[in-house]
Amino acid sequence: MYLKALSEKCILVVGDLWRIFTLNDTLNYLIQKYNDTIASDKSLKSEFDKIIINEILMRKMVEWDIKMKVLSDKERQYVADIAYGLENINEFHRSNVRRHLKKIVTAGFKF
Repeated sequence: MYLKALSEKCILVVGDLWRIFTLNDTLNYLIQKYNDTIASDKSLKSEFDKIIINEILMRKMVEWDIKMKVLSDKERQYVADIAYGLENINEFHRSNVRRHLKKIVTAGFKF
């Protein structure tokens, strides 16, 4: 009787240890995935900072977005006004266009 109770306790302890190790592995996996995502976001951010925003790129963005409808109408009109010369471009507008570019690249825009 004593050996049976002891073996059942051992089984429970081993089972609990297995769950702890499994949870620990899962937690480590999730932490690694999170860190990889953060690193890829940082590299993606640095890639977007290197892109030169010009009229040709903005026109391609507008033409693609007319078909795919990712940006709102106001965002698309904003990019189109700058792309077709209705509004002068400066660093403020470039940063906004870069933000819209990130949005449509995540939706599948290739340039």
